[in-house]
Amino acid sequence: TVDQPFRYTITANNAPISFSATNLPAGLSCNPFTGVISGTPTTATTNNITISASNIAGSGTQTLTLTVNPTRIPVITSLTTATVTVGQPFRYVITADNATTLFAATGLPTGLTLNPDTGVISGTPTTAATTILTISATNADGTGTQSLTLTVNPIQLSVNPAAVLAAVGQPFRYAITFISAPARFAATGLPAGLSFDSITGVVSGTPTTPGITTITLSATDATRTGTQKLTLTVNYPPMMIITYNATRNVFELMILDHDAQEHTIEYTDNFQSWTALPTKVVGIADLTQIDPQATNKTHRFYRVIKQ
Repeated sequence: TVDQPFRYTITANNAPISFSATNLPAGLSCNPFTGVISGTPTTATTNNITISASNIAGSGTQTLTLTVNPTRIPVITSLTTATVTVGQPFRYVITADNATTLFAATGLPTGLTLNPDTGVISGTPTTAATTILTISATNADGTGTQSLTLTVNPIQLSVNPAAVLAAVGQPFRYAITFISAPARFAATGLPAGLSFDSITGVVSGTPTTPGITTITLSATDATRTGTQKLTLTVNYPPMMIITYNATRNVFELMILDHDAQEHTIEYTDNFQSWTALPTKVVGIADLTQIDPQATNKTHRFYRVIKQ
């Protein structure tokens, strides 16, 4: 069999003093003094080998048909990488070509075990790390091995999106979620005006100062903690001014903001419900162009919604 040690002894009558063999498969050689053909064949093949034994009277030859079978050592076919999260159930099956009677794995992280009969690695990992395991499958012909890179990620919070906008003087609310419950929450780096509820995981309040802040959010269950960053940008709220342009004989709507971007304009007649105008505004616009009813309404109120 390929990759298995092989030994064959040429025997002869009449006291041979030397031996030889031609057409040997790769990996085998003949000892000319003992007549032993030995080695480890490397390729599956069938060869007709001419073996001979010689003494002072002459040589005798014979044909030896040698068949080298393909290896029956297990060859592992399962994936070489796997990923799991701390605290989450994990299952990985070692698979191999050729019949396997025993499986093994070395370097398993805490919380995982191997069933040597089925080749199933399972359990719940407790520590974040990347580990290179050696997994193996064994039968009567030998053992096949392979490396498995197992990445155990830390617990992740659900922060989506990871960057949000707020406005000075405007109510703000943001909630984090956790893959395991119950949990205790924490937040550091909150800008002025915002507070955090450690029970619900909600950031809320009314920011008072513009700027960009990186907030560190965390959640902890009985044994583990996950952290993630949230980038909060606090801008000045957009300001809307409506003026009458006597030269053009139109009412102009002007939006003052820190940058030029689209804004939605909403109107109301009763302050109970607001309706968005279909045209978005950047900078200055004629009010009657975006709201044809503007000049016909004695009491119509507008507000700007930043996109």
